[in-house]
Amino acid sequence: MTKRKEFPIGTVFGKWTVRSLHHGEKGDTKQYCECECGYKKLIHSMYLRNGATKQCKNCSGIGITTHGLHKHPLYDVRNSMISRCYSEKAISYRLYGARGIGVCDEWRSSFEDFYQWSMVNGYKLGLQLDRKDNDSGYSPENCRWVTRSANMRNTRSNRMLTHDGETRCVTEWAEITGIRRDTIVSRLNNGWSVFKSLTSKKMKRGTVAKDKADER
Repeated sequence: MTKRKEFPIGTVFGKWTVRSLHHGEKGDTKQYCECECGYKKLIHSMYLRNGATKQCKNCSGIGITTHGLHKHPLYDVRNSMISRCYSEKAISYRLYGARGIGVCDEWRSSFEDFYQWSMVNGYKLGLQLDRKDNDSGYSPENCRWVTRSANMRNTRSNRMLTHDGETRCVTEWAEITGIRRDTIVSRLNNGWSVFKSLTSKKMKRGTVAKDKADER
């Protein structure tokens, strides 16, 4: 991990003034800052350096409950992230919360922090939040913004198939063969061999491979 720059005490960024330095876990560097209004908070050095934050939530109007961004796509992204990790009623809870996947305290307690991290880490409309390590939770160190296809390649449930000496995930084989991913998965679930699943262009209704071991 690239070490975040440390700024001298007294350095000013917008309405923030650096008061002290704080070293968190995994070498994470934050600056203890004070806003002109007196509000104090630990802030990631990169947020100060990139100008993602120039004043506190009270001065900017984008605090936890009055951020004014409830219609922004990131607001729903964060809510969904928290829901699948902590709400047993969520459809995807078994794949996240039930497996011990959680959200870091920083993002869980502050939409502002999640929003700022996203803005300086490549967020664009249409991208999806992806965890680098699928067995670890949501945090600045473990997350990135990727395209939908890249996210599908990294998903825990994506099968790896070997065909013609190459091992690729189902999504990649779908792109290569032109056969829909859902069709390939359905064929495999119905007992088709990997070879037939990836080479048969049309699937007759009710057809099941007679020889499940028909591989080449």
